[in-house]
Amino acid sequence: VDVRTSTEDFAESVSRYDVGPCMAVAGCWVSSKSPADLHWELWAFLRRPPPVAMVAKDWIRGLFGGDVPFVALHWRFEEFECPEGGFRVGECVLTMGGTVLLSKEDIVDAVLAAVAVAETKNVFLATDGRRRGHGELVDGLLHALLERRLVVRERADWHCDAACIARADGKDGRLVALLSVHDGHTFDSELDQQIVALSAFAIGSSRSSWFTEALFEKASREGDRRAFDVVLETEMALHRNSGEFHLKEGIPFPSVSGMEELQFGFLGQPVRCDGARKTKYDQEEKRLSMDGSIGICSV
Repeated sequence: VDVRTSTEDFAESVSRYDVGPCMAVAGCWVSSKSPADLHWELWAFLRRPPPVAMVAKDWIRGLFGGDVPFVALHWRFEEFECPEGGFRVGECVLTMGGTVLLSKEDIVDAVLAAVAVAETKNVFLATDGRRRGHGELVDGLLHALLERRLVVRERADWHCDAACIARADGKDGRLVALLSVHDGHTFDSELDQQIVALSAFAIGSSRSSWFTEALFEKASREGDRRAFDVVLETEMALHRNSGEFHLKEGIPFPSVSGMEELQFGFLGQPVRCDGARKTKYDQEEKRLSMDGSIGICSV
């Protein structure tokens, strides 16, 4: 049952228990009745610890050869609704209006729009496609992006070197054991999320809690309250267990703000843009719609 609360009520409730200096909030309690200010304040503490962020920054430097801006693409294959809608997993995305086709060309267009906004040619791909047996789709997308002269990297393209291990050990010795294990370890997913959170622009599914968690981290770390509120609205719609929430209620998405000047977008999910324009995005002087129809607004 949803209840109204406030940061003061929350602090008072916690003070009744001898919880010590650390506390974990368990369970999903995102609700329109829980104040946005409470979530904003909590995420100042829910962000990844500094040693993990440090390792992610090392990884970024290793992947791209320095501290450079990059676009992060989260391509989710955990779309169980896709076969039910007659789509192949990986070629479909769940949106607020249900499942829709997500072709390779659709993803390429979204990436090109994102790199135009971020003014970079570097792309980080976070995906579970290979692990779920769809490596040929991932390789097909990589080839298409490389043809556009983009620099595309996956986490496995680099591993923490000796200097990275030494820095991690100096911050938190527990990280060393995690960094020595790859291909399927939970830490790999955590690392992918942190890299996405550190991107100049991120794109992924509006129905993925993995992606929204990365966006919460990104908005909180950058101190961008408007972006945070848009992500919170996205998460609220997700946990109403209805992808058609905004459509049924006739609510524009997002309703709290247009997404112009925000550093993220959603695959296959039309979004509200206020004052958006078309933007040149490649050497052929083509123009791609940046009016929100592909989930991305211009800046």
